[in-house]
Amino acid sequence: MENALNTTNKEKAQSREIIIVGAGPAGLATALELKRLGKTDILVLESQVFPRDKCCAGYVTSKTVKAYKEFGLDVMGECDYHLIDDFNILYDHQ
Repeated sequence: MENALNTTNKEKAQSREIIIVGAGPAGLATALELKRLGKTDILVLESQVFPRDKCCAGYVTSKTVKAYKEFGLDVMGECDYHLIDDFNILYDHQ
């Protein structure tokens, strides 16, 4: 993540209690859980620009959408996600 700690982010990071590197599912889940536990001085750093052209293959579950909304993210509008409402598992046994 070469761009994650540019000069602006270094200044922000110096005054934060918690720093999470990476705004992917694990980083955001960590931030959400810390927020739920009452922590408010959290900085999430990400080197990539959002929204990306292809977010997690473009599909999310309703649980993921709910978690992202709790964090103030509109993944359905900003990232052009599609909600998974049905799926099939195919298995070719030979």
